[in-house]
Amino acid sequence: MIKQAYLSEGHTPTPSRGSRGKFLRSITFDDIIGESPKMREVIELGRRISEASFLTVLIEGETGTGKELFARALHNAAFSGGEAFVEINSSAIPESLLEAELFGYERGAFTDASKPKKGLLELANGGTLFLDEIGNMSLNLQAKLLNVLEEKRFRRLGGTKDIEVGVKIIAATNTDLVAAIRDGYFREDLYYRLAVVSVHLPPLRERGNDIILLADYFLDLFCRQHGRRAKRLAERTKDLLLACKWPGNVRELRNAIQRAVILSKGDVIAPSDISLGVRSQTTLDAHAGVSKGEITISFDPLSTSLDDIERQAIVKVLEMTAWNKSRAAAMLKISRPRLLRKLKALGIAADSSATDVTSARRDGDAH
Repeated sequence: MIKQAYLSEGHTPTPSRGSRGKFLRSITFDDIIGESPKMREVIELGRRISEASFLTVLIEGETGTGKELFARALHNAAFSGGEAFVEINSSAIPESLLEAELFGYERGAFTDASKPKKGLLELANGGTLFLDEIGNMSLNLQAKLLNVLEEKRFRRLGGTKDIEVGVKIIAATNTDLVAAIRDGYFREDLYYRLAVVSVHLPPLRERGNDIILLADYFLDLFCRQHGRRAKRLAERTKDLLLACKWPGNVRELRNAIQRAVILSKGDVIAPSDISLGVRSQTTLDAHAGVSKGEITISFDPLSTSLDDIERQAIVKVLEMTAWNKSRAAAMLKISRPRLLRKLKALGIAADSSATDVTSARRDGDAH
């Protein structure tokens, strides 16, 4: 089922900033496209988390997986409406300015402080403070943030009065915080204080057929936005999308479909209409290089049937792709459904050392 929204930061194509803000203010977990088991699990976890007041949450995931929108949906589910959602990107602001933005300052706290200013913590009081890219925050600020989480109070820069706050903290990162702790770049005590509940948003390559659901959604969306006739994805294009690793995740898929809508001439989006990012193209090129390698099939022409030869060829290609059926189909230049039909007809249920369940997990989707 195609829903009204999808999980990706900066996703809405609406050019109006006000419209985008209105959409984000109203987004819910019901608006998120995702029918894969991993996404259903994440969405259900989000619903449960939202029932706890002022619970600290850590959202982890690669860039483009939708950490901001998940945080928005979590906020909207947790509050009845009207409570503030305040966000700040810890990597986009220098440390000295970030501290002033978070805690605010009093008049005279530094040279340009001509009047007092409330910080984001104050502005978020009673609502949510979303700290994006928390892994890039300095150790000095990490210590001060930890103190806020423990004491529920802070002081403005240059201030002498404690300010009490009740705020839901949602932090997000695309870095490995456990590795950062080991390397001395992140405080272990802050990590455990932030990760009261930890949510991992799965990368697009692990979401199976969600890739096609999202691509179809984007296709319809951008056809309408750019005034184009309705288009559809060719079966081989779907195979290509499923075979791609998508290092840029949903954001990269969105951009690829938008370019295809603008540049394609027909009503069907062919594989040649899909322009991939450098990392995705490199991955596919490397995979194509493997597919160009020779495979050897041994058979007795007097006793071997054509089905036996085809079975050998398909199994060897599946072995080359670690039994990923989507990639194998792309290499064999047939659609994935056709490959599945051939597997059934030829009696190829799974690889010789694994069950169908393992094979399905490798594919990242359910049959």
